Amino acid sequence: SEHEGVSLMRVLTWNVRQGGSKSPFYSIINYLVEHDADVMVLTEFVDNEKGKALAKNLYAAGYTYQNDYVSPYKNESMLVTSKYAFEDVTDMKEWALPKERWQELFFPEKDVYLLAIHIPQYMTSVHDRRLFLQQLLAYGQKRAADSSIMIGDYNTSWMLDSQGIVTDFRDYLQQLNDLGWTQSCQLIDKHPSDCACNSPIEYGFRIDLAYISPPLKKKVIACEFSQHGPLEEGSEHHVLQVTLNS
Repeated sequence: SEHEGVSLMRVLTWNVRQGGSKSPFYSIINYLVEHDADVMVLTEFVDNEKGKALAKNLYAAGYTYQNDYVSPYKNESMLVTSKYAFEDVTDMKEWALPKERWQELFFPEKDVYLLAIHIPQYMTSVHDRRLFLQQLLAYGQKRAADSSIMIGDYNTSWMLDSQGIVTDFRDYLQQLNDLGWTQSCQLIDKHPSDCACNSPIEYGFRIDLAYISPPLKKKVIACEFSQHGPLEEGSEHHVLQVTLNS
């Protein structure tokens, strides 16, 4: 994107909730397109009839680069769709995680790495929350010297008055800070304690996050949650959008 002669890269993440099954189809399309992002990371995407139509309509709206990986079990996955070309550089031999919840992409035009993630809410024999966060720290060490963003549904909250599983592993987020990574909105707000990402919403807490590597911090020029809220009876998540001066 161009804005007053400056090249921008707007990165959006949103949990569409159970493949978008809770929302009218065209409401989802319009809701996403009106944000005018360049890259979208959509979690809880399902490659069913509605999911395929969602991807097709976003393609028609100009998001012509899309990841082609879907869960072999038709489980919830992620759809990454972009106006910029990207390369899938996910090395599943290096990361012991299901690819439907962990994908690393490289945008050569912007020289930016993007890790799309969806950390599970609970532990099962397949999805181990602690393993996800341990791998997140390892990735943070690996890409600390590169222009990188880790964005998606962390299912982990910084909120001091949060309760339950979303707070169980927030010490890992502190360790990310110790590695030099910063939550995106803290780079914009003058007072981190008042950061919009840490503000309560009508229900639930902020669990969709974007962490920025040290070299990319100076390029973050905006970070905002959608002001008009989630779709009625749809996703309980608000859109998070980060704008980079790339």
